[in-house]
Amino acid sequence: MEFYRQPSPESSNLLSQLPQLSDEQLQRDYLNYLQWTEPIAQMLAQLEDEAQALRIVRLALEVDLQLGAKLAGAVKPRFQVQTVGLITTLPVPEVLKVQLLGITGSDYGIPYLVEALNDEESYIPGSATFALGEIKSEVAVRALIQALNHQNSDVYWLAPHILARICSELAEAGLIHALNHENPWVRGNAAEALAEIGREEIVYLLIPCLSDQDPYVVKMAASTLGKIGHEVAVPALIEVLQHKNPKVRIKAASALGKIKSEAAVPSLIQALNDESPSVDWYVADALGKIGSQAAVTALIQALQHDNYLIRYSATSALGEIKSQQVEEALIPLLLDENWMVQDRTVAALGNIGSDKAQATLIEAFNSGYLYLNAICSLGMTAPLLAERLLIQLLNNQSHQLDAIRALGQIGSQAAIPLLIQALNHVDFQVSQAAAFALGNIGSDAAVPFLIEAMNNKNEFVQESAAMILGELGSEEAIPALTHALKYGCPLIKSTAVKALGKITSQAAIAALIEALNNYLTYDDIDDSDDISIIFAAEALEKEGTPEALPYLAKILLKLTGYKSTFIETVFNTIAAIQHRCGYYNYAIAHS
Repeated sequence: MEFYRQPSPESSNLLSQLPQLSDEQLQRDYLNYLQWTEPIAQMLAQLEDEAQALRIVRLALEVDLQLGAKLAGAVKPRFQVQTVGLITTLPVPEVLKVQLLGITGSDYGIPYLVEALNDEESYIPGSATFALGEIKSEVAVRALIQALNHQNSDVYWLAPHILARICSELAEAGLIHALNHENPWVRGNAAEALAEIGREEIVYLLIPCLSDQDPYVVKMAASTLGKIGHEVAVPALIEVLQHKNPKVRIKAASALGKIKSEAAVPSLIQALNDESPSVDWYVADALGKIGSQAAVTALIQALQHDNYLIRYSATSALGEIKSQQVEEALIPLLLDENWMVQDRTVAALGNIGSDKAQATLIEAFNSGYLYLNAICSLGMTAPLLAERLLIQLLNNQSHQLDAIRALGQIGSQAAIPLLIQALNHVDFQVSQAAAFALGNIGSDAAVPFLIEAMNNKNEFVQESAAMILGELGSEEAIPALTHALKYGCPLIKSTAVKALGKITSQAAIAALIEALNNYLTYDDIDDSDDISIIFAAEALEKEGTPEALPYLAKILLKLTGYKSTFIETVFNTIAAIQHRCGYYNYAIAHS
């Protein structure tokens, strides 16, 4: 965190009062309030008394760990050995300590973090790499550049991306130098990370990487060149269309589609008959994105290809181009010998949505072929007609499941009673699909029936019902979701937490806080509990009240599985609640 160093009147006044303030006064009246954080940091930058500096940081750590870490890095540099030392000796989980050192922004935390890169716990080295990126100083950047040579894959995998986010000249020079690293994973990740810088000069540095001996490097370089989108890369990317590795050819085709240069069309047309169907898909997609007349003509010609996969790819690409020429070319493929091509043609015509396309889809339904797909596509442009036809199919056991899903997609109000009835179907897949369809339609009338579905014997139906109750945002569902938090399996617990977070009423927030309190009673928090806590924290970040702060602070001290993500999420939630209420520590504010 950056603080302004120009002394404010508040910081000067506090500096003069400091010797007279008790620890309790300092915490209660100053440290606990966000409005005082910057003045205190400014004061610490002026403070010449090391004992007082240590006192303030120590008291701040008691108020809030993140506050204490920020202030530890705000004191005069000659005191930071001691203030940062307070962080390294905290009795907290190691991963939390590592993240707090990053928050200090102090170079004096770097030796500890560099040592943590070698920690045997799998999640510590990656967290330490992130923490170095938070410090952002020249010393930290040099440590990250050195980390590119580390043996731990988490470290050398993350370091390039963190260097790119720092955006300093030294970090950029380190990434450019890493393009020649002996480890191909480092070379490839450096090429990928340079996309975040994205200047034209980067293009000229990446083009030679397309000739690298390692496919991963070529793939990442091609991907980055596509993201930057400069035409100077087109000739080199065209050459990569001939690469022996199909995954590399895919990245080259995708990049050319993003750049949208007509100069690539002849080579893409030639590449359209690739031995790999996946490559054909991306080549056709690239031609569709370029969208020139030559590209469209080539795709229309590809509709006649002997290989159905090429016809399929061409049909998909043409579906994004709304023209009469394309429409006329696609209609005959409704009778293609391959059902995949037929399906894709129906979808393409539905996307085009012209009167003629609609008439063709209705004819396809009445003819008895492709009728379900025809209706779904028809729903894009003629939803009332599609609704009527889909409801007819609900009694057709062969197509019931797909009909339910399609009714949800088009938002059919008329189907709500039938979908509610389907919640009790003997086939759990039908019940699950009905729940999702009701959620897509957004009908409050379904709430009581979805609550009842949470008692279904099948946990997947329970999960779907809980998820949709959250989407509907009904307070009526809170008791059932709270019950699921206490007695459900891990899947249902995490879904119920997420659902409560979407309801966002005071009753739902109270239930989430109570859930955190329950987790604190566990001897150990396992991976499934981690997921539920992360969902609860994410929900409380948006609407949480200060009452949640003590529980979130205690949760941080529990040993967990998803360490870095877990702590970052809880930190963000704590900070958001503190910002809303204006103070750090609930107990101190109410003492």
